[in-house]
Amino acid sequence: MPTQRNIALITTGGTISSVSTAEGIAPKSGVVESMLLSDRMGYKKKGGSYVSGDGGVRLDVLRLFNKDSTDLVFEDRIVLAREVFEAMKKYDGIIVTHGTDTLVETAHSLSIWLKYPLKTIAITGAFKTIEDKNSDAWENLQDSITAACEGLCGVFVIFHGKVLQGEMVFERIDQHNGSSSKTFDSIFGSVALVGSNGMHYDCAPVVGNPYQHVFPPNTRVEPWLDISHNDDVFYIVPPVNSERFKDIAEKCDGIVVEATVSGGIPESLLPGITAMAKSKPIVLARRYKPGDEGSEYAVARNAENTGVIIGSGLPSFDRAVLSYVLGKLEGQELRGVAMIKGQFNQVVGEVFRKRLSKMPFMNGDRNAPLDCDIVGALRTPVRDGGRFTDNGSRRKRKVC
Repeated sequence: MPTQRNIALITTGGTISSVSTAEGIAPKSGVVESMLLSDRMGYKKKGGSYVSGDGGVRLDVLRLFNKDSTDLVFEDRIVLAREVFEAMKKYDGIIVTHGTDTLVETAHSLSIWLKYPLKTIAITGAFKTIEDKNSDAWENLQDSITAACEGLCGVFVIFHGKVLQGEMVFERIDQHNGSSSKTFDSIFGSVALVGSNGMHYDCAPVVGNPYQHVFPPNTRVEPWLDISHNDDVFYIVPPVNSERFKDIAEKCDGIVVEATVSGGIPESLLPGITAMAKSKPIVLARRYKPGDEGSEYAVARNAENTGVIIGSGLPSFDRAVLSYVLGKLEGQELRGVAMIKGQFNQVVGEVFRKRLSKMPFMNGDRNAPLDCDIVGALRTPVRDGGRFTDNGSRRKRKVC
């Protein structure tokens, strides 16, 4: 019998836990448990746990919330973070099932609050309920169990066969054969691919201290929970009055303002954005990419002339990049808007245009090799006793 891995499965609601009701699709208690007990997954209930058919995995289901993720607020994420932190002390890995609407926000928050985790925190969900014959819930849940048993160090999003770093994840819409579908991705791509054949890492691991970029060799690393930093992440989506914009902007380290379809923002906001952009990075998230012809409307040109950083054309990606750049430059005395803008444009140029838009993997070929040269020293898996992690910076920045 294989060595049994003890995994905590924390449910919070979302589509993966939802069914059709008279009021519409809504979370229902017990859905994830019914998936485990199905012939498709083959788990058996023993005592209060769920054990895999081969006895190699024991799952304890912890029902924390039963909400649509739209209703998950900042205080809920604090409760979740504390639950995960306590579970790290008792389990080999942790899975969090979550709704997709705010999965990115939760992944970012847990990545900041959980310091130097030595266990896998795998966040997953589904875009389609288990009632749908094409539901992605089954694959995502099984892949998350596989990843949680692997011994990764850190917070990861497990979705559609990809293992993504939580602090760099964003939502993306794929266009394929005339149809579109949602998925998740990471600024520097996946750490690994996961499926029925196990885990396949995209970059060769480096043997050593899993946090050698922070602590010297042979240092005993003790994880801790730091929720002192308010990491509510949201877009500023006009219309919003100038006073409200100023109130929000003054409390944030960086701002993402979503433009209208024409690429503009309300005239009433232009003076405030122009003034704030001199001392704080503001990204203008448009719906077309740099290098495209863009908008011919005067409102779009007026928005571009406020001193903002021009976004990539994908607002969720822009927010993830700005969060990453602020973390990378944290503590540098010479850090200013110009330096942040330069770093932002470099990441967008090297990653978004060169990598995400051209890699065969993004067009459905999961076996295509990923371009590790772009990742470079920014994200290299590190192994210690079978554990893996990244050696990127741990940011503590708030981006609105």
